[in-house]
Amino acid sequence: MDNFIAVLRTALGNGKPPLSGPDWDLLAEWARLQSLTALFYTGAIQYQEFQQWDGGKRQKLQQETISQVVSQAARTELFLEVYKQLLEAGLRPVVLKGAVIRQLYGDLSDYRPSCDEDLYVRPEEAIRCRQELERLGFQVTIPQDRRKLDNPEQEVSMDSLDGLLHIELHPHFFEHVREDLRLSDGYYAQAFDQAVPTEVKGFPLWTLDETHHYLYLFFHLAKHFKSAGVGLKQMLDLMAADRAWRDKIDWSHIRRAVSELRCGMLYGDVTALGKQLGFSPKELFPSLRPELLLADSLEGGVYGHSDPSRTYGSIITAAAVDTGEKTSVLKAIFPSYDYMVRGWEALRRNPWLLPVGYIKRFYRVLVLRKQGKDALEAMKKGQERTKLLQEYGILPEKRR
Repeated sequence: MDNFIAVLRTALGNGKPPLSGPDWDLLAEWARLQSLTALFYTGAIQYQEFQQWDGGKRQKLQQETISQVVSQAARTELFLEVYKQLLEAGLRPVVLKGAVIRQLYGDLSDYRPSCDEDLYVRPEEAIRCRQELERLGFQVTIPQDRRKLDNPEQEVSMDSLDGLLHIELHPHFFEHVREDLRLSDGYYAQAFDQAVPTEVKGFPLWTLDETHHYLYLFFHLAKHFKSAGVGLKQMLDLMAADRAWRDKIDWSHIRRAVSELRCGMLYGDVTALGKQLGFSPKELFPSLRPELLLADSLEGGVYGHSDPSRTYGSIITAAAVDTGEKTSVLKAIFPSYDYMVRGWEALRRNPWLLPVGYIKRFYRVLVLRKQGKDALEAMKKGQERTKLLQEYGILPEKRR
């Protein structure tokens, strides 16, 4: 793990720590799982030890790096042009992460890949924004049932016809399926009114002010950590934002918000890993055991879905985050009506749909079995990660 951190630190220009017997096969695998291949390669080529690795494997990693950087540069240019046309159409969606954060990496901006671009739109502008994107050659991929597109609260995913750019339209900053996510979304009730202009490669974008954008990065990181896991890429984003926006962030606001979500120790470990990566982050909370967070991240990959057992085990951790207690597989698959209705508004209007929801949740376990995995393995992983969340003090008080 130390070698991986050292290579990334070198790539970011934060010093060049020595390596100790690097296993380049393992390190390259981690880089791919973390969606950090290009950054990793940039750091690796600065070490003499890297030249001792198999030449064919080095060449493959180089080719992957070139492909990823070129593709990301093309996606960025396309997105900026599309966003410009949305502005010209009288729309003003808010851009988060993506292009705004990549520019914080300086010359390495295209070495930090984005699988999509998120646009947050006012519900009253959501349908018009989607229609404008369709006029620009994008097609809806989610939802498949186009009748749902009449609902301005519907999240929509769209792809350019060439498949190069994926855009997601969000009427909310966070889903309302769990109490902690509803609480996070509450911090952005005035987000659209408080949006600020910024410039990326000469293109004007609207985004959040530094305090709310930084907080969003952490909330997004915490959301994934509470589910299946979170990658180092999200931690690097937070560190890059800290370094770029340090003097513009209201740190007392950050401290209050992180405390309210019971994520202080997680924040402390993220900043501890940031220090290992050569950053000097603002220290608001004490760390717990950053090696726990790093190990969980390297095992799970960029969003914790490196293995089906983690993906399906996240059903258990999600239930634990919502109820504050360990949950059995059966209880996680067949939770109460009150739990189900929070993430499924149609159920409130049609309670008879509850068995349908249970069948869908149960099907996920059946799919897991078809992939050759045992549901017990998912249960074990879910309980392991629930214990990890308990150690971080993230779980709420048990409901009575």
